[in-house]
Amino acid sequence: MNRIETNLLGCRDEDESFQLLIDTLIPTIHRSDWFVDWNRVKANVAPHVRELALLNTIVGSEHIEHDLAALITDYPKVLRVMPLLLASRDHSFDVMVDAKNLIVERFDFEGRSVSAADIAACVRFLRQSGLLDILSDRKIKSISDYYFGIEVGLDSNARKNRSGDLMESLVENFVMETAGELRADYMAQATKDKIKTEWDFDLKMDKSDRRVDFAIFRDDRLFLLETNFYGGGGSKLKSTATEYCEMFERYSRQSRVEFLWITDGFGWKGTQPPLREYCRKANYLLNLSAVREKKLLTNILGEILSA
Repeated sequence: MNRIETNLLGCRDEDESFQLLIDTLIPTIHRSDWFVDWNRVKANVAPHVRELALLNTIVGSEHIEHDLAALITDYPKVLRVMPLLLASRDHSFDVMVDAKNLIVERFDFEGRSVSAADIAACVRFLRQSGLLDILSDRKIKSISDYYFGIEVGLDSNARKNRSGDLMESLVENFVMETAGELRADYMAQATKDKIKTEWDFDLKMDKSDRRVDFAIFRDDRLFLLETNFYGGGGSKLKSTATEYCEMFERYSRQSRVEFLWITDGFGWKGTQPPLREYCRKANYLLNLSAVREKKLLTNILGEILSA
């Protein structure tokens, strides 16, 4: 850590600064609306309302294979929702139908133009998947409600992305505040080309499409900020710290460029060595508490700009 950060934190040395960072990590940034994006769920269900209603007519049928085949023949688009009822967004996929002889068959649920053989194959697959048993036994009384529940489950896969978006949203509030206090400009999702166009500053990046979470600019000084949150541990944290060390080294070789990393989460409590290594190599490592309570982002940039 840079001496500026250590002094601003009121710490005696880098070790004390690092321990303060670890001690002030927070367990989560998830709000109550993080668990399910209901608008997204409703938007995904809406295009299939008609097909779901048609499928509801065969729930409880004693001849469900025959009735489903007849329904698909009359309304081929019904096929398109069948994978969704198995929690898959793929419209076609390969399935091993004979494990002993390693025979794989491809099933297409696009629902454009289907032959009798295609319909028979899809109905057979749906029987083997177990879905038709559930429908015929009335374990599902409403296909629409069942599918709504599936979309809720599928939406949980998007939680990781929502976590990243939420961290960026939190940090952007502080970046905006800092830029305002220092009378600086800032941009989110900054690229080399956007920085050149907006500020006429030539930044060297390892990839032409590389995006930096935030960039702050004043007096021909460029500050690059990356941010993330890790509620749990794992090997990714070590690789992330290594990547950010490389990022710092790359940007610090360029004149009038400073790199700052804002990270948080209890995941780091059990993965401290790679984070400590980053501190030994880089200048600035901040968490949300340091940014909010110590106003460290504003104070660090202010010290650099006034030097």
